[in-house]
Amino acid sequence: MINRVNITFAALFLLLASTAYGDNVVKNITKEANNFIEQSLFTFLEGNGTTEIQFSGLEDKRPEFSIMLLRPIKEYEESVFFTQLQLNHYYVINDERFALNMGLGYRKLLDDNNYFIGANIFFDVDDEENTRGSIGLELRSHSFQANINWYGGLSSSRTTSGLGVTEKVLNGFDMHLLGQVPYFPWATIHYVNDYWQAKKNPRNTYGEKLYLEMLIHENMLIEAGFQDDNLSQQAELLNVKFFYPGKMGKSLFDGFISDTAFVEGDMKERLLDKVERTNRIKVESSNSSGVVIGRLD
Repeated sequence: MINRVNITFAALFLLLASTAYGDNVVKNITKEANNFIEQSLFTFLEGNGTTEIQFSGLEDKRPEFSIMLLRPIKEYEESVFFTQLQLNHYYVINDERFALNMGLGYRKLLDDNNYFIGANIFFDVDDEENTRGSIGLELRSHSFQANINWYGGLSSSRTTSGLGVTEKVLNGFDMHLLGQVPYFPWATIHYVNDYWQAKKNPRNTYGEKLYLEMLIHENMLIEAGFQDDNLSQQAELLNVKFFYPGKMGKSLFDGFISDTAFVEGDMKERLLDKVERTNRIKVESSNSSGVVIGRLD
């Protein structure tokens, strides 16, 4: 009997000891995991790459903003794998909308680093659970850039909480061409052509934008031009955008006229520039009667 009691107490002691040891192991693992995540996040935020905080819409009292982080995953002598994350705040009619863009990309330098080519994939989601994927290609030098992106909706039709309408993500593509104005390195001409395939609307949407981008200061940019599509009348385009930290490139404060027609240089320093794409999710909206309201973004 005594032996059985001793064995029982010994078993209980070992169980309690092992439990306490196990708790310490779990606590240590949790602590190390938290430290690793915290350090990794700090390294990601403070690491090499591009950070852009952008504000617009202040002039019409409908402020919109975005926070973009582009960071390298693996850098080589003439190429880079990178990730780009962007949080967007904007309006769909009068309803506030938040959207997150998560992307992976690859860029390769060519022609003695005078330009690079690249490819990227993105996943987009907003706070109404609309989701979308995209594939993009790009060609870029200091004075010229071309981007083309294909977008595909992933989510089914959803009734929004804010507007109370049914939204469906649209498939489409956009092409974005931009070039420096000769002798004015702070000014860039943009041409954007986009197309969005309708779901219920009898007409697909196609539109154009043509505008002049003027980098007044590294922290302030002005866009002026016009935009037009087949669902609405031509409209003027005027945006004032603020950036933090400063946007790369020559600004008006650096000089009004350049001695050379176009900026030249090693494009390796621009391998971690922001990918040009449509970050807002394009949706088609209809009310409870099934009447199509139109394309909203």
